[in-house]
Amino acid sequence: MTGNDSGWLDAPVVVEASGSSLSGSVVQATVSIVPWTGMAAGDIVSLDWDGNVTGKYPLTQTVTGNGAGNTLTFIVPASQIKNNVTVGLNYTVQPADGSATLISWPLGLNVI
Repeated sequence: MTGNDSGWLDAPVVVEASGSSLSGSVVQATVSIVPWTGMAAGDIVSLDWDGNVTGKYPLTQTVTGNGAGNTLTFIVPASQIKNNVTVGLNYTVQPADGSATLISWPLGLNVI
C-alpha cells in the first residue's frame, strides 16, 4: 500500500522506462499504479499522460471489487509517445466514499 506522511500518493511507474528515460520506439507504455491506503471498489483513478508535443492523453479506470488492493495498469499507445521529447504523468483518485481527491507525485520521462 502506498501513501506517505506528505499526503501524496506514490508516482506512477512506466514498466518500459529505464530510470528517467523511455525509448521512443516502444509499441506502448505500460503504466502501473500500486495500491494505496484506503483503496476501495468504486474509486475513480484518472491518469494524465502529458507529452510536450502530443499533449494530454487522459485515461480513467474505476476500481472494481476484485481490483481493490491490486496494482492498476493503464496502456498508453505509441502514438502518444514517439513525437515527444519529454513526458510528464501523474494520477488522481476520487474515492468512492466522496472524501477528498488524492493526488500522486508526478513522474517525468525523457523520450529518446
